[in-house]
Amino acid sequence: MNSVLTTRIDVSNRTVGGRTIALVVFTPPAGRLISWTRAALAALAAAVDAIDLAAVDAVAFTGTGTVFGAGADLAAFGSVSSLTEGEQIARDGYAAFNRLGRLELPTFAFLNGVALGGAFELALRADFRTVTARATNLGLPEVRLGLVPGWGGLGLLADLAGPAAAAEIAVTRSLFGRSLAAADLAACGVADVVIDDPDFIGASLAWAAARLAGMAEADAADTPAGPPAAPRPAAQAPWQPEALRAA
Repeated sequence: MNSVLTTRIDVSNRTVGGRTIALVVFTPPAGRLISWTRAALAALAAAVDAIDLAAVDAVAFTGTGTVFGAGADLAAFGSVSSLTEGEQIARDGYAAFNRLGRLELPTFAFLNGVALGGAFELALRADFRTVTARATNLGLPEVRLGLVPGWGGLGLLADLAGPAAAAEIAVTRSLFGRSLAAADLAACGVADVVIDDPDFIGASLAWAAARLAGMAEADAADTPAGPPAAPRPAAQAPWQPEALRAA
């Protein structure tokens, strides 16, 4: 695919409050939404793999302007000619997003605006989420399109908000075309903080730096005699549709 028509992934290190955060930014082609084509997924995977984890304290992900991102490239599904090819598209997205869970540092998603489908699933894989107070059109609209979230979103959403809320968001709201706003995301426990600041990215970086400082202080306060720290949730297992069909 022509790179001009592919979502661009840029990474820069930002230091705030003594903490250095690798900021991964999604930028869409001119006049288009941020969508996850196979080329964009490959670019995301390569960008995450290239981050020097020894040089940063955390990794954050965000979009451009007022859009965090949309879902998979639906046009690609129209050209799918076999079950195997369709499964490979799902595997590509699952593998790229699963890299977030495998990072050995805290991860943040800065939801700067619209986040639907695959982009929302990506945000759910982060350890923490900030969302701009102006955000609307957040959620999983796949059911309304005759699809199901294919990149781990349902399980992750249920873990964060509970099964009932996950069903409300992914099924009921989707069928009726009702997305979430920032306040909804906070109310169900998916967003850690709603930020009302014109410099949303700057404020999110500051919040993340403060969170990292608090985590470091908590770690320093632990004594050897105390209970061991809870392990960080592991990345989800590789996507295996054949196992689901067998079940």
